[in-house]
Amino acid sequence: MNSLQDFKAVLAAVSRATYIPEDRIFSRCRGQEHLDARWLAVQLLIDLGYYDRQIAEVTGMTQRAINSIRSEAQKRANGTWKQFGKNLEAARKLLGITPTA
Repeated sequence: MNSLQDFKAVLAAVSRATYIPEDRIFSRCRGQEHLDARWLAVQLLIDLGYYDRQIAEVTGMTQRAINSIRSEAQKRANGTWKQFGKNLEAARKLLGITPTA
């Protein structure tokens, strides 16, 4: 796996699915749309097999923050937020990722 290429592909897919510009996904924006995009990106990187530590390194976030995002993203993907689930599936399709159980 090439983490930089995967990261760029994930940002592009999330941007297409959410309409959030790539450079704003991991910005300090706190709007719900930006948070959802950030959570989508983290979940997709996990789907690609990356660990929290690796995701933290490539995003500039702390490993603790990534762990928190991962937990929240999994809750949202399991039906809490319909739009999040739709965006996640759209981004997975763009990346050719099959969801893990």
